[in-house]
Amino acid sequence: MPEVDFNRYQIEFRNCKGLEDADEIVQRLFKLEFASHKKIVQSYLKDITDSVQRHPFDKGSIESRIARWTGAIRAWQEIMESHPHNKTFEWLLENLELVYKPHPKEYRWITRKDSLKKLTDKYCRDTVQDKLNEYKLVLQEQQPAFLEEKIRSLEFIRAEQQSCGVEVTVTEEEIANVRKELADLLKERDVSVKDD
Repeated sequence: MPEVDFNRYQIEFRNCKGLEDADEIVQRLFKLEFASHKKIVQSYLKDITDSVQRHPFDKGSIESRIARWTGAIRAWQEIMESHPHNKTFEWLLENLELVYKPHPKEYRWITRKDSLKKLTDKYCRDTVQDKLNEYKLVLQEQQPAFLEEKIRSLEFIRAEQQSCGVEVTVTEEEIANVRKELADLLKERDVSVKDD
């Protein structure tokens, strides 16, 4: 908030004729110098609004409303800067055992169309996930047969390459790894069947 002239009278007494003839001490009592913070802010808001008003009774134009809100924001900024460690709010929440939840950044109206869209999206996601889970189970059932077929194919390829006299690309180690994978899988299945 900009500097305020504390030698001016408070809003209610600016047009008072009786103060012109009053004692200097009485005049000082009615000036902003001895006014409460609320009266000082009121005076500032009136000054800033008067500076943009189209006419003396202009209260609703966009200019006067912007000026009024700008003044209010500046006044609150000054309060927050002068009292940065004000713990009243936290103290109140703690003593009343309340949980403060700030307003959401954006608020959406709850409509039937949006609700149905969300429900439909959730249903579709659940359906896709269920089908993927079922397909995963089917593939897991087929995995031993697949590994057995893979072992046979690798052995056949290795034998053919050796008989044709070309470079052998399939090693015994690869075939052993697939056999180990198949043995581990069958052990896991036996353990799970015994647990059931």
